[in-house]
Amino acid sequence: MCAYTHTGGLHVQRWNTDEAVEPHYDLEEVEQVLFFAELIGSLSVLGIAEIANDEELALQVLEQVKARAA
Repeated sequence: MCAYTHTGGLHVQRWNTDEAVEPHYDLEEVEQVLFFAELIGSLSVLGIAEIANDEELALQVLEQVKARAA
């Protein structure tokens, strides 16, 4: 992820267009990063559900993740 945000090669490539220096990310790249962020958030919720002994919440989150990944 650092390469997308902190002057890594991917970051520099995505900010150079023929006309200017500006954001230039493909929709697929944006969707991939958002899905990854969603997975990290889901893992956080699963950790909290484990601490709270809330198996129902954990199962709900897992089902949502599976549905989004399909």
